[in-house]
Amino acid sequence: MKKWEDEMLLVAKNCWEKHKVALLIFIIGFPFVVQLVLNIFNLFADINSWSFKFPDSSNWIGFWGSYLGVIPSGLIVYYVANIQINQQRENDKELIFKPARPLFKILYSNKIKWEDTSQFQSFSPEENLQEGTFGLDFRNETVIINNISDNSLLGIKIFVLYGNNTYDIYNINKLAGENGIILSDMKSHVDKIVIYFNTRLRELIRLTFIQKEDDVLEYCREDKFIENKDKTFPTINTKYTKYDEKYSLNNFVQSFRE
Repeated sequence: MKKWEDEMLLVAKNCWEKHKVALLIFIIGFPFVVQLVLNIFNLFADINSWSFKFPDSSNWIGFWGSYLGVIPSGLIVYYVANIQINQQRENDKELIFKPARPLFKILYSNKIKWEDTSQFQSFSPEENLQEGTFGLDFRNETVIINNISDNSLLGIKIFVLYGNNTYDIYNINKLAGENGIILSDMKSHVDKIVIYFNTRLRELIRLTFIQKEDDVLEYCREDKFIENKDKTFPTINTKYTKYDEKYSLNNFVQSFRE
């Protein structure tokens, strides 16, 4: 679609949204006013025996049939154009936000082979936020998050959910590109790991990884939240509302680094 066509559609959309009632009254009422004026003129023409008269009412029946038939067509064109504009706007936003999203691996330390993690910083969970996790045994393995992209994760909050409905929280200020972190002091019976972070364009993302029997953390695609696409946060997904509400950069303090 040409640029000038997009601009015209935007102008028409803004005009409709601001003055829709007045426009509807005008579209329906103006022909009535014209018909009334012409009927009055014809009445005077009959009284004064004028030779000129406007077409009679039978012609107006055909006019109204054509006129009213145009209105649904116009509304359909407007609806389709509106969908196209919104879709194009979403596509344009996606082209901006997508390149800033990072790509990382998350796995247990016993699954890592031939990778050097000696330079990765290790973090312990927040004290006083381990709601009941003291009743669980510690794992021998740690969890490694390895950022294999050039994009950073910012303002990271990680919830490690356990099978007894408790969880640990890790706060990390930043995970730079081509770098990694280690989550230590993790308990046994991990159920899932939920990761919140911002991109460099301040787009909030939530990703979930489910614990499998063979100690594999599997990405749960249907539970992801990407702010540019999903919009509403905290989400209405009752599985995550509790954790969504805890994510905030206000008073965000990084967890202890070992």
